[in-house]
Amino acid sequence: MRKGNSYLTLGLSLQLRNADIYFESLDGTKFVDNKNVGRVPIIKVKGEYWLNEKAYLATDIYGFYASTRFINGADFDFEGSVLDASSRAGLLLTDYLETY
Repeated sequence: MRKGNSYLTLGLSLQLRNADIYFESLDGTKFVDNKNVGRVPIIKVKGEYWLNEKAYLATDIYGFYASTRFINGADFDFEGSVLDASSRAGLLLTDYLETY
């Protein structure tokens, strides 16, 4: 933890996934079975804002939106997204101990 230094970062990463995907229509007449390895581009935002020498607010946000077979290697059209976000308030208790 960087005491007293606020920051905001933006980043990109690439995750490789190995997926077994099964789709079935509600009436049971259509079934799709797909197994493949694909790419998942992820956008990341991370920040920390110090209110004073002891207290801070922080966030970590990771997410992706996918709607094309080209990006992730699927052989069918689809649309999907994931968002993983956390926000927290923290308090530096000593030079080596904090709570959030």
